[in-house]
Amino acid sequence: MTNINDSEPISPQYSLRLPVELREKLTNAAKSNSHSLNKEIIIRLEQSLILEKCPECVKYLQTVKNHEKIFEEQYKMFEELNRKDTE
Repeated sequence: MTNINDSEPISPQYSLRLPVELREKLTNAAKSNSHSLNKEIIIRLEQSLILEKCPECVKYLQTVKNHEKIFEEQYKMFEELNRKDTE
């Protein structure tokens, strides 16, 4: 049995128990990326295995993630100040 693209065999179905919150996050990510939940999980698992081979990449991505959080916090503060100025 192969997948739609006939490039990789499809293994038998595997039942996976996920915490409700994690499933919701993955479902939302899948919708945002126009993927099925299954495809989203596969992509994320493959990415984690790739990153496992590149510790420098993990450090870089963590730095980017930290900067993103800082940017989001600053943006929220800016929006709040801007909202107060317009009131």
